[in-house]
Amino acid sequence: MNWVKIKYFTLALIQRRELIHFLQLPTKGLSRTSQAYYVACDYNSYMRMTKVKLSPKRLEVKIRIPEYPDGMVQLEKNWPNIIDKISRLNFRRYTLSSDKTSDPNYYIIEGTRK
Repeated sequence: MNWVKIKYFTLALIQRRELIHFLQLPTKGLSRTSQAYYVACDYNSYMRMTKVKLSPKRLEVKIRIPEYPDGMVQLEKNWPNIIDKISRLNFRRYTLSSDKTSDPNYYIIEGTRK
């Protein structure tokens, strides 16, 4: 296997982990029997389905859309911060474009190298 492919695969795994931690709602301090805890866990389960593909000339990030309205509102509210986080994770080397309509289950962010 080519070392460049291994490098970008490793970077994609690291970026996926960082992005998931950024997207998840905090559950510390919440009682396990509270409604807020279950809402946060449900939202976080969707955010763990995030996918990142990275190559020298192309970037593709897929963020799973929660199937309940409150989760969709939370994701929409946080959308500009998500775009900025992805850009910063890649040192602003990629020109990003987002597509919210092509896939009914995922919001897709694509980037090409500047």
